[in-house]
Amino acid sequence: MRWRYSLGSLVYHGSFYQPESSDAVSTLGLFGFLEAYRDGLDALVKMSKGAGSARCSNWERGEKLTHAAHYYHLTGDATFVEKQTPTYVSYCRKFQRQIAADPHGLLEKQRHGGAPSNKELNGLA
Repeated sequence: MRWRYSLGSLVYHGSFYQPESSDAVSTLGLFGFLEAYRDGLDALVKMSKGAGSARCSNWERGEKLTHAAHYYHLTGDATFVEKQTPTYVSYCRKFQRQIAADPHGLLEKQRHGGAPSNKELNGLA
């Protein structure tokens, strides 16, 4: 399954969710399946629940950066990080622009996950 949320359900087959998908492939790495770990992270770098979405893009980027660091510290394999460096630099630049634009030096406000809150469901947000 690697990064997939489920293989059985037609609704979720082939779907991914952060951080569950990255956590799943990192667990493979902890059990010694390092190639599966690297390949899973590589696939996830290209995936997003909505490019430019204010819903959870910072969260997704942070998860991808964190898991790349974990992979490197576990394996010492810098080639994966080097391959993804242009993407990771773009994430960091987005963070940097948000921090510079905020009067308190914070990232822009976003929902943590992809599911709407009760307030949003009820039209109160």
